[in-house]
Amino acid sequence: MGSIFQDGGRSLDIGNLDIGFSEEGLKEYRSKLNDVLIIQTEEVLKNVSDIETAINDGWQGRSRDVFMEQFGNTIEEIIKDLKLEYEDLDNRFTEIQDNYYKQDEELMNS
Repeated sequence: MGSIFQDGGRSLDIGNLDIGFSEEGLKEYRSKLNDVLIIQTEEVLKNVSDIETAINDGWQGRSRDVFMEQFGNTIEEIIKDLKLEYEDLDNRFTEIQDNYYKQDEELMNS
């Protein structure tokens, strides 16, 4: 069974079973998720050169400037919203991780 969690850190493996939990694996997964959801998406959204070129070819003056300003503001709002959503997701991962450790500790101490 393949897993996004790999050995390392605070790993709760059981013999040769491919189940368990790896704090380092979760950290790596969260980092990759951040890279794909936030960093790469932000780069794509901010790359407006083709759009700006097309607009410049057919649109000049104050209305063009206002549109580009509003377009930029919209992009920033989308990025801000994505970051907030990722923060919520990341907090949920922390909650799940803490619950996992608590359950494991309770199991070992019972």
